[in-house]
Amino acid sequence: MKNKELTAIIKIVCNETNITFVELCSKRRSSKLTKARILFVVLCQKILGSSLAEIGKYISKNHATISRYEKRYEEENWESAFINKKINYFDMLYKKTVRELNNGRN
Repeated sequence: MKNKELTAIIKIVCNETNITFVELCSKRRSSKLTKARILFVVLCQKILGSSLAEIGKYISKNHATISRYEKRYEEENWESAFINKKINYFDMLYKKTVRELNNGRN
């Protein structure tokens, strides 16, 4: 994965879910953090085409944990519906954030 692309997705997920990157990577398992991690996994897969191992590396989780997040996304219809409705919105945010990062703005 390219660092700027990954950074863009991390910024989007953290901003949209009102968490920090440290919380995203933490061992805590609150519903809010789990949903944010699922969102991160889905966006990395849909936008970047990342593997489970690549995704896990960036949030300090092993590929089996990432696989469980992926499975929860597929099993829980309300999660899937939420993300599918928002995927265009997230894609737009992603492109905007990458442009800002390329222009040197954080």
